[in-house]
Amino acid sequence: MAFTYDPTTNLGKVRNMIGDVTATSYLLEDADINAFLSMTSNDLYKAAALCLYRIAASKALLAKKKTAGNYSEDLSMIAREVREVAKIYETMSQSIPAEAQAESITTDFSYREVVLGKVLRNEND
Repeated sequence: MAFTYDPTTNLGKVRNMIGDVTATSYLLEDADINAFLSMTSNDLYKAAALCLYRIAASKALLAKKKTAGNYSEDLSMIAREVREVAKIYETMSQSIPAEAQAESITTDFSYREVVLGKVLRNEND
């Protein structure tokens, strides 16, 4: 059972994003988070989303509704809310460009191609 929390590392950043920062009650092992980081090529948002989906899956297995008199508890909501946060991180992951591409201008013809490309993409600069 390995737990480390150093917010300057990718592992620590993912732990921070998913709120798994307490050594006495952590949810995922370091090896689990490192596996998700490896699977996503160190995409922090995607790794955090995968971690949250895993947590939601384990919570869903325990999900039940309990009622005792005026008191009621719905544990199925926990998994649903965790999945909602995971979806947010997935969206954030998809909005970050994988790599920048540059269009080089070497001739008049390539200049016209770059300008035409900007017009087609509705870029204004």
